[in-house]
Amino acid sequence: MPHFVDSSSTSQSPPTELTVVYIEILTSSLWIENDSEVDRDSLAFDQLRAIAVSPDQSAELISQAAGRLQMERGPARHAQQPDRPRHPHLAEESAQ
Repeated sequence: MPHFVDSSSTSQSPPTELTVVYIEILTSSLWIENDSEVDRDSLAFDQLRAIAVSPDQSAELISQAAGRLQMERGPARHAQQPDRPRHPHLAEESAQ
């Protein structure tokens, strides 16, 4: 996931215009400092964030997908699966 770092916002560093993107992957990380690349990545991240569903909606979608998979597998395969705790957001919703 990319992280956008604005070094001008830290009180311990002198004000600058430098903004970087820091991307972590499984085996390494990447710092992007080129202004046009930072702008491109920032725009892409903003667009993804704008169309993303809320954490609660994400949990519900995952729960629905898991339910469909369990139904497709049938009761025999489901019975072999260990019980897993429900996501806290879903547990709160079902209690209401």
